[in-house]
Amino acid sequence: MSDVELCRFSIAEAIKVVQSKRDEFVMLGHQEPTATSELTFRDEKAIYWNVGPESMNWRYYGLGSWHESDPPVGMLEAPFALDSKPPPESSELKKVEPIKDQVELLESVVGRAREGYEQGRLTSLSAESLITRVVLIDRKGNALTVGIHSGDWYSFSGNNWVRISRPDSNDLLPANDATFALALKSFESSHAALPEQVTFPWNPPPTNTTQKIICSKCNTMLPSDSQYCERCGVPITPVSAKDAPLSKPLVRTDIDRVRRLFAPRVLMAVVLSVGISTLFPYSYYLLTNVTLNWEISLVTVFILGFLLTVVLTSFRSQMTPSTKMK
Repeated sequence: MSDVELCRFSIAEAIKVVQSKRDEFVMLGHQEPTATSELTFRDEKAIYWNVGPESMNWRYYGLGSWHESDPPVGMLEAPFALDSKPPPESSELKKVEPIKDQVELLESVVGRAREGYEQGRLTSLSAESLITRVVLIDRKGNALTVGIHSGDWYSFSGNNWVRISRPDSNDLLPANDATFALALKSFESSHAALPEQVTFPWNPPPTNTTQKIICSKCNTMLPSDSQYCERCGVPITPVSAKDAPLSKPLVRTDIDRVRRLFAPRVLMAVVLSVGISTLFPYSYYLLTNVTLNWEISLVTVFILGFLLTVVLTSFRSQMTPSTKMK
């Protein structure tokens, strides 16, 4: 089981918690806290949210820092902090209709635990406790339970949970059987966690994380007071982490410069070589009345023309303006 007791809140309930904390801090004469886990929430997408009791501004955590935003949508969860405690698991267990079949009974109890937590009637620890109170034992002495999210059946065998098919009631030991009590005691002593946890582990980020900015050129994340980028050295044009592009912009390299330098020359060489290799066999025939091998002459002249064009264009590019004037 998790050692942090979590409870789900609606937005209205979360605001109630924040307001009660605000009154508490005002009464004690404190200013707005910067690191209080009671004011940190988590939404259904596992994104952490924080709200200050003085400003009532909501912030979400992303890209290594907190960002102001509109309030979240949907249910939230946080460490148990409501003034009125949700009912204990025993009261939820009483709501389960009497069912003689053990398989159907366990499925009903797990469904009640899931529904109780999702609607905020049970805390995470209460929901887990409710499920472990109705573990079944098969005739091999293995503990059986149902996943709170998937509804799949699991068997605790060899210190591990193994997914199994839905058992038949005849394959289970009755609760008054002596072997049942021994097997259940052995399972409880293993302190095994449920195969499917009620919720994710609670691991909120620090609420005093400094705001980050992103370099508009190389996309490096920097402290908010940076004047120059630590990576590319350009003056900082701040871009908020929320609006930053997902991928880094392309950076020109030596390969880019080589490509820009030679691409026009190669294109010119290809065009001239094709023209020369096409006209040369025909011109040679008109002058000498001798027919050349068309394929061989095309390839040969194309290669020679290509090399000649590259040499000439390279030589021309190396001439300085003063040389050209001479």
